[in-house]
Amino acid sequence: MKHRQRNIILLLLLLASLRIAAQVPDWYEAANRKTHYPSESWYTGFVMGEQRDGEALEDTYARLKTEARAELVSTIRTSVEHNSIDRTQSDLEHSSSTFDERIMETYVSDTRVRSNITDIPGLKVEAWRKGDGTIAAFAYVRKITLSSQLIKRIALGIAKIENSIDQAETLLAEGRTLDARQVVKTGLQQLREVEDAQSLLNIVDETADEDILQYSQTRNMQQRLGALDTQLKNAIKVYIDCRASLFDTDYTNLTGSVRGELSSLGVTFVTSPEKADWAVYVNASAREDVCSRFGSTAVYSAYVDVSVAIDKNNGQRIYEEQLKSERGTHTANFAEAARIAYKKITPLIEETIKQYMQ
Repeated sequence: MKHRQRNIILLLLLLASLRIAAQVPDWYEAANRKTHYPSESWYTGFVMGEQRDGEALEDTYARLKTEARAELVSTIRTSVEHNSIDRTQSDLEHSSSTFDERIMETYVSDTRVRSNITDIPGLKVEAWRKGDGTIAAFAYVRKITLSSQLIKRIALGIAKIENSIDQAETLLAEGRTLDARQVVKTGLQQLREVEDAQSLLNIVDETADEDILQYSQTRNMQQRLGALDTQLKNAIKVYIDCRASLFDTDYTNLTGSVRGELSSLGVTFVTSPEKADWAVYVNASAREDVCSRFGSTAVYSAYVDVSVAIDKNNGQRIYEEQLKSERGTHTANFAEAARIAYKKITPLIEETIKQYMQ
């Protein structure tokens, strides 16, 4: 009976050990990683760690997965540093006579200095906990999969940019400059995403040539978007109704300052809100506070109160607020104190308006 019980116990221990062995991922041992995830075909990142005091287990998993991903990214950055200079020379020497070498030089140079690798298509991250509580995390992506995903991303991105350009040109022709400018902003963001994908592909795939990377198409998109962006900035029409008082007189300096700041955006000013893409309304007034005396010296203080409202060209009010009052002081009189307050609050007025127009 005892012999039978011992055999059962041994069998259970054997089954338990086999179960544990079966649960160990193939990437845990260094030798297995080298066999199953060779560096010639994979980018990988492997880390190990333990749960910190007071740290939730799920947070430990998340932290180590992030570290494994960062380790993988560091291998790509190492490839950038080691390969980019050689790739530049090789690409320029072997490119066709019709290929614009300046484009290749520009993009490869960008790749060499680019370090913000944030999006790696096809990347997977796993984590496993040993019986002693140690947690291992492994990030991996097959190079051919990464290359294929990047090629698709570039092609899809360029198609999106072309659509954005066509849409912006149509809206501009219809006189919908604000909508057109928003579409151009989207196109510029799409362009940056394509450039990121090109930069990464240029490193991870040594077979990527001009046709695959689509540098010339991207340069064309960049020029067209840039031209549209400049045209739209100059096409935006703004109406300003700025009313500012310095007690019983008008304070015209505020109008001049706001118009001057908006001019830096390249806008055109119009004389009626019906003709404008943006209508801006500013109402400001000064009020006396107190006059304090320190011996023979008098110190005057005054406040400036400002409200700002902004309408889009369809009459929709998108902003209307009373700004925080600003206080100014001067030893001459209340009027000079109010001028100080106006100077202090003017930048806030300008930034409030500009953030809705850029």
